[in-house]
Amino acid sequence: MKQSSKDRLDAVEAEYRGKVLGLETELQKQRERCLTLIEEKEDEVNMLKANMELAFENSFAAAAATVAASSASPLSPSPTTADRERELQLRRAAATTIANTGILSLLPLFGF
Repeated sequence: MKQSSKDRLDAVEAEYRGKVLGLETELQKQRERCLTLIEEKEDEVNMLKANMELAFENSFAAAAATVAASSASPLSPSPTTADRERELQLRRAAATTIANTGILSLLPLFGF
């Protein structure tokens, strides 16, 4: 009787060891899938950040060109006043461009 109980206990332990091994293998597969997914998402985020930086650069360049074109009048005020006015126009144009493109709502996603 002791032997049959011991044999049954050994069989149950072996069964559970097999189940544990199967679960560990499945866990390792899931871990590898998660790491692959994280790497893909990091690549996507980096690409989106680069696109956002390019969009900002283009927005500010367009705004600067608009301000430069509009401030080319022959009767301009003194240089310091003109510089301040040009900077103010540039900021307004950039803010308008950003607001019109909806970029502002995406800033928190990219750590800005």
